[in-house]
Amino acid sequence: MHPKDKRLYLIFLGLGIVVGVWAIRRELGILHEFDGQAALLSRGTEIRPMDVTFALGTTETIATIGGFIFAIPAAILSFKHNRWLRFAMAIFLLLFCLTPLMIGTRSFRQIIHSHGLVLEE
Repeated sequence: MHPKDKRLYLIFLGLGIVVGVWAIRRELGILHEFDGQAALLSRGTEIRPMDVTFALGTTETIATIGGFIFAIPAAILSFKHNRWLRFAMAIFLLLFCLTPLMIGTRSFRQIIHSHGLVLEE
């Protein structure tokens, strides 16, 4: 692999990891804050957490797009030079950037269920 391609690969991989870690930390922070606010409400309260769902959706979108922007070039560079371990790492990075999608929805529903809240339609 050419040194320039190797540097580009590492830059794309590093930036993708930064985007993924940022998104996971932001999602967990939003959910932690929402959990604290939900604990103050009584059971059966109807809520419409538009700000929480907007923040979660924005973070998930940024993580997904950022993951694709950084993981696809890294995968192409490694595939071009037949570096299969690096290709697998780039695909793993793509899956890592999709993690906020799995964390956000499930945890949001768990918080609502555990506090006995009801979502407004």
